[in-house]
Amino acid sequence: MSTYQGKLEHTTGRKRSGAGLDQVNTAQLKNGVACVTERHEDASLSETTTDLTPCRMPMTEHRMLSQDGDGVLPYAHTDFAPPVTVHILQELELRRIIANFKLRHDINFDPHLHFRPNTDGTRGQRKRREADAYWDALHKEFKLCPVFGQRPGWEPERAIPRIYKMLCEVREILRTLVPDRDMQIIDETLDITLLMQQIRRSSLDYTRMAIWLSGILKSHCAPLRDALVDEMVLQLRNANQVDDHWPLVDGIRMLFGILEAMKLDIANHQVRNLRTLLIEDTVSFEQHLFLQRVNNGRLDVNSARRWYAQVQQDWMDQQESAETCYVDGNPVEVLVRGLTEAISSSQSIDLPETFAFDYDRLDNLRVDLQDMITLEICVKVFELSAYEEFNHRGRIPDDTIREMRLAILSLVNDASGRIAWLEHSAELALEMVRLAHKLKCDSSCPDERTIERIEDRLIRYWTVESRIWQHYEDRAMRFIGQKALKQTLKFLSQPLLNVAESAGEQAPDAATSTFETLLADLARRLAHIASLHWRVFGPIVYSLTDEEQVDETESRDDFEPATTISSLSTRSEVSLSAAVDS
Repeated sequence: MSTYQGKLEHTTGRKRSGAGLDQVNTAQLKNGVACVTERHEDASLSETTTDLTPCRMPMTEHRMLSQDGDGVLPYAHTDFAPPVTVHILQELELRRIIANFKLRHDINFDPHLHFRPNTDGTRGQRKRREADAYWDALHKEFKLCPVFGQRPGWEPERAIPRIYKMLCEVREILRTLVPDRDMQIIDETLDITLLMQQIRRSSLDYTRMAIWLSGILKSHCAPLRDALVDEMVLQLRNANQVDDHWPLVDGIRMLFGILEAMKLDIANHQVRNLRTLLIEDTVSFEQHLFLQRVNNGRLDVNSARRWYAQVQQDWMDQQESAETCYVDGNPVEVLVRGLTEAISSSQSIDLPETFAFDYDRLDNLRVDLQDMITLEICVKVFELSAYEEFNHRGRIPDDTIREMRLAILSLVNDASGRIAWLEHSAELALEMVRLAHKLKCDSSCPDERTIERIEDRLIRYWTVESRIWQHYEDRAMRFIGQKALKQTLKFLSQPLLNVAESAGEQAPDAATSTFETLLADLARRLAHIASLHWRVFGPIVYSLTDEEQVDETESRDDFEPATTISSLSTRSEVSLSAAVDS
């Protein structure tokens, strides 16, 4: 699980203090929400969970405040800590980035990989609801603060714990964003004891505090954030002019969004600076990681070797005289064949644990392949219908085929998978009839029974048991297998950084590209996965006999990668220190 995830996006803008300028949704910044989600939904970049553990407050305050509640959650059940805390943001620290196994693997495949708040999925929605409940509870505390302040023996951390915790978090987060020379002024200005006394007496000058925060933030954040800082200042200025505390809470909410964005900017700048080092060190780092897991009993490499042997045996049974390609004496073609078979299945990917970091990537290839075959079948059904249903003679023009492809992709939109196509089968059949009428220059109304026949044909052909599906899948498997093997051998002869750069190549347009062009791009993506997997596991898993594997595992207890985490940190901190401290 991870509070932050990686996503492919291009970034633009000028720099200040070395901070990256990755675009983060403005609404997310205003909300200041750092949500947690599952990486299956989207690929997460960390194996740690940073959920907050709620504190407790005296039941008397609980009852009194909950009577005034109309929030999403009961007041007593909302967290004392804000949605963005220094503990959550620790995931974006340099050492955590360097030690992030998933990020270090994914960066080979995503040239523009960067962190962003992960608000996807049902868990992200739950986190947003919890954040809304927190800000509602904070508003109630500000309203009732004068009541609590009149009590004898007043303890702010018990009476108004959310305000107290919120101020502490602002101070601690700011301390992680500024150089040492600014630490003293932050500690002096954000004196929690003094601020709590001023809040108790309703004497805190929010305008003055907003101006000070603006100066600190603008001197260390990217220029892209200046407009948000100005909007935050405006909100906090309004807090002194109205009795309602919502402008104050909204301003604080925006403040936390800006603090999170600043931390993300720095982290993304560090990822970009470290990219070359991380990619070049991928093989030794992952070998060290997986061998540690083997030695600790957390990874069974025998399952991977059994899978590899089974693929080899099946291949030999199907092709008795097959010539095996070798790289440094190790068969690579078996691996490529196994991965090709894995993405050809209409079922979920079933691979050993050694592919743990690539499950989602391979599953995406499987779904993409199914979509390619489905698209080709749609075009074939359109051609057959034009000849059989509408008595078209001669060759169908390329422009009509291109228009058909565009129409199909527009109807299906970004959806993928068999269910998505089935949901649009009626619309696709109607579009085919429309284009067939256009091809014949016929303006008559489409016949309903003709549409139903075409839709029925689409659904029948889309089943994996149909002969036409098997025809296209067999054709695709042969093409992908040959192309992926050649590309894998090519990638294995190149430096890792050059291979990683190929991941940035623009994918072909499905509307204007041929079936073979789309398959060639898919084969390249598969070869990238296969070549990196072979570099990591070829020497330590697949190319060893049973006895050699046991000896190899036992002899690697103090295996160290060529570039360790600590040495990477030292090397990168030299180049990043000016950017982070300025």
